[in-house]
Amino acid sequence: MSERPYPFEKNRYYYGKMLTSADFQAEQRYNEYKRMFLNQMVLGRGVLCGLGVRMLDERTLLIESGAAVDGAGREITVPGDTVKKLSAFEGYDSLAKQKAALYVRYREETAQPVCVVNRKAEQDEYEDNRIREKYEFFLADCQERQQSGPDEDFFVEALLSGGPDYAVSLRMPAVVSRGRRVRLSLLVEKLSDEESSLSLSGVLKLPAFLTAEGAQELHICEEDIVLEYGAFRTYDHWLYASEVEFDSTTILWDVDASVITVDGSEAECEPDPELPLRLTDRTPEELIKWRVGQKSLEEKNHGNEEEAVRLAEISIADEAHDHVLREVREFGVKRYIPVPESEEICREY
Repeated sequence: MSERPYPFEKNRYYYGKMLTSADFQAEQRYNEYKRMFLNQMVLGRGVLCGLGVRMLDERTLLIESGAAVDGAGREITVPGDTVKKLSAFEGYDSLAKQKAALYVRYREETAQPVCVVNRKAEQDEYEDNRIREKYEFFLADCQERQQSGPDEDFFVEALLSGGPDYAVSLRMPAVVSRGRRVRLSLLVEKLSDEESSLSLSGVLKLPAFLTAEGAQELHICEEDIVLEYGAFRTYDHWLYASEVEFDSTTILWDVDASVITVDGSEAECEPDPELPLRLTDRTPEELIKWRVGQKSLEEKNHGNEEEAVRLAEISIADEAHDHVLREVREFGVKRYIPVPESEEICREY
């Protein structure tokens, strides 16, 4: 859907108004666009329930029934389970990489042809009487990982090493609440299909933070990390934000005291990686509400330009020019839309 649903326009009824098919279509569009607009603003794009993806064998996927909302705010309903060969998915023949994304998207089709009673000279004798809402699954090459969606500028990242086999980076909230704990994540992504292991030893200087031991340096040591192509692994470290007076700070990766190796050989590292952060007295809850709520309508819609809903990432092996499935990954790929039922369960948990 390329056009924006607003400004909204509805019929103005008055005595003696002649109604044509265009008026009834305008009436449908008004209610449809209003609902889609609310879905976009309140729910966003994602899965409401179900739509789990599993491998049945090395060439077949099972996609469970479920419901989703696409980037345009349209509801997608998949009423039953779908079993499909990998080669039967739309987009399969154009895949260029060994990692693909599985999507579901909304579509419509006309149905129930009926005879037109009062037809124009150029009009067909039969017209379809219904518009049926449908869906379709398709495959596309995975795009390079990038921040997008609601957390686009809520987090800040620093690349430590960029490959060619592994990418290693640090990630934290860009604004941190004083006197609170905050999570620093070490992210590791496998970039190639080569079998290799990564080891990492480093020191982070924390001018405004304390570790669990009360130190202003965090020592990170991870050995013999082995991942499949396209896989991610996250290592979390919790820090305490000191109640300092200054409003900004930087976490520094000590290049001289750190080393990253792949299969025992030192990997190329980025010069002087750092995480620039801001400090505030606001609570994390206030920060999130402020950050999400302050986005303009154009900014919020920009995050929904991709209308299809991503369900999983699939790793594919090319064996004798025949693609076979190696892994299906949903966690961290599929976005579930929070609904009241799940929120209540989360609170109890």
